[in-house]
Formats: sequence, C-alpha cells, structure tokens
Amino acid sequence: MPSLNSVIRVSALAAHSRPTVYAPQHRQNKMQASNPPGRQATDGRKRTTGRGGLSVALFCILTPPQPPQQEGSDFFAGPFHHKTNMALITTSGYSFKSYDPVVIKAKNKTRKSSQMKLLPLLAYIRIPGNAFSFLVRRMLRWSRGTAALRQEPKDNLFVYLQDGHDAAETRAAGLLARYQLEPLIRLSTASLYRKNLYLLDVLEKATDGLHLPFHDHRAIKALDVGSQDWYYVFALERWLQRNNRTSDDQVDLTGVELDGYEIFADFHSRKDYALAYVEQTGNPNVRYEIGDFLKCTKSGHDIVFMFYPLVLRYQVLLWGLPLRYFAPGKMLQQAAALTRPGGWLVVFCHNLSEHQALLKLAHERNEYRLLRAGQVVSTLIDFQGEANDNRFSIWQKWI
Repeated sequence: MPSLNSVIRVSALAAHSRPTVYAPQHRQNKMQASNPPGRQATDGRKRTTGRGGLSVALFCILTPPQPPQQEGSDFFAGPFHHKTNMALITTSGYSFKSYDPVVIKAKNKTRKSSQMKLLPLLAYIRIPGNAFSFLVRRMLRWSRGTAALRQEPKDNLFVYLQDGHDAAETRAAGLLARYQLEPLIRLSTASLYRKNLYLLDVLEKATDGLHLPFHDHRAIKALDVGSQDWYYVFALERWLQRNNRTSDDQVDLTGVELDGYEIFADFHSRKDYALAYVEQTGNPNVRYEIGDFLKCTKSGHDIVFMFYPLVLRYQVLLWGLPLRYFAPGKMLQQAAALTRPGGWLVVFCHNLSEHQALLKLAHERNEYRLLRAGQVVSTLIDFQGEANDNRFSIWQKWI
C-alpha cells in the first residue's frame, strides 16, 4: 500500500500540475538557469517541491501554476518570454523539468522545438485542477493586508551588460529625472526598479512621434487589463502623468485582475502587493480591482493597456485559470466598448506567434485601426542571454 504522503503528493499533483511555491518577483535573486531542478527556480527564488504533505495540497489550491517571473521572462520580457516549470509524474513520484514555450536558444534548437509543440498538449491536463483551485481562491479571498515593500541598493543596475552599460545608465538617469521616480528608487528592489524603467523605456519608444489620445481640458482616464500584482503601476502612472495636458495633472487609472488572490510564499496575495504599489504612486485616483474584465461597465477610457494578454488557448491553463476564461475575441470587443472614439488600445505580446494571433483577431473585428506595430527593444532588463522577441501594437478606435 502506498504511504499517506505518497497519496497526498499524487493528489496534489492531480489538482495542480506544479505544486510549487514562488516568492514574489520583487524578492527574486538572479541565478543561472542551470541550477538543478527541484532545488531552486530558474530565476533563483526558493520553492517547495511538494514533499511536505497537506501543506503542499493547500498551496496547490491557492497558488496557480503560472510561469516563474524571472526578470527577463515575466511581465515585460514578460516582465513576460517565460520559462515554465511543469511537474511530470515519473516512476519515482514526480520531478520538475523546465520548458521554454517562447524563446528558443541556438543550442539544442531541435529539442526545444519539440518541447514547444508538447507544451500546449501537456497544459490541458490542468483543466480540472485549474477550475477547482480558482474556485477555492475566489471563495477564500485571502489577504493579509497591504504588504511591506523592501529596499535594495541601486548600484550597478546594469552590470549584466557587456556592451552598452554606459548608455543604459544614461538612459536610466534620464527616465529617473523625466518621470520623477525618486519615491520608487527609495523603496524597491533593484529588479523591480529595472522593470519599471523598462516599461517607461519601451512606452516612450513605441509611442514616439504619435499624437497621444488625451484631451487638453480633461483628466486622463486609463484602464490596465490583467494587472497581476501591478508591480509596474508606478511607471505606468508616471507615464500617463507626464503625457497629461491638463493643468491639474489628474490621472484616473484602474487596474483589473481576474485572479487577484493568488498567494505568494510569504502568505501575501497579489492584492496585498498591488495595494502597496498603488499607495506608492501617491495618486488617490489609482485603483486596483479584482474581477472579470468582460463584466466591466465603466466606459469612456482614453487608453486601455493589455500587457501580454492570453491570446492562445494553452496560455490560460499555464497561468492557472479555468479554460472558460479564454475569450480573446470578446476581450477585444470589450476593450473597444470601454474606449472612447479616438482612444487607444496598447498591447504587448511575448513573441511573434502571439502578436500575429492578436493582429488577426483585431483585423477581423474591425473596431480599431492599427497605428503602429513592431518589436520591443530595450536593454534595461536582464534577459540572461536569451533573445527578446516581444512585440507591441498600438490601435485607435474608429471615430
């Protein structure tokens, strides 16, 4: 007969295909991706491998199986291209193996190509577990209150750059002065600060020369879809603030996240950290809301942001969501409904395949006209030797 712990481990694996607990992204330490599986995540954050019994089963329910948010591979580089750790049942129980569904290095290209084809199929074993764990998180609504942010020195921010280090430092200094980032630099980790710099850098480059859709005598009204724990809200609010043409510098910014009760290893939820980052902006008109974007009713936004939306079916499963939330066409339709005529939709994608899927959807719906599209280029994030294939597109709702 199998032991109780063995039964618990297999049950946890069935309910949640990766029984792993990650620390929040702002506490990550840079590590090489060659660390042995099962000891540390590829981004250096400690994780539990699921051999502790009932506590693991609880974390399997509360913590969705989303990709680890390594600096160059979570949201914008995904702070999103992401490496996904998937738990696979083996003859000895289960083990952890890394798959990279987005970035293919030159070496072992054939092997990684086969992994890219396999990953979407493996994701479908998560359908029952995702539905159950998401329901439990929504019912518990876990929160410990606003999280305490951590400070790190900002010396040698770009030490990973062999070439272009001075240019990156100059660029960062210019962004710091232009967007008044002093509150952020005084209370943030080096990685978190770099990610906010990255967002400002790529937004400036993507919108350079375009006439922004903001009125001269009205506050900016913006919506961010899929905000996670919103660690980039400081940069986003400052970018909107600088591009505001009103005399009172008003920016009304709302972040919407469907799965805001994910729990990190320190027992704080996404919501707890989002509230801390919102408070750091000092803007009372910045709000973080947990809910379904498709049910939002507030319209008239000047600009809607979608940073790395889930436009491919298997991505919904990898991020721990029930499959019923895969509705990219409805998502674009809702964005158009909430945007005023002449307003913008700004979208960033992990790679070319996602970008092409988004372009096809947007052109089919014909609710926007494409203003600009291209590749995201920046050295202000450490991609740890991997290629950056992030793409952006800027759309304007028909007037």
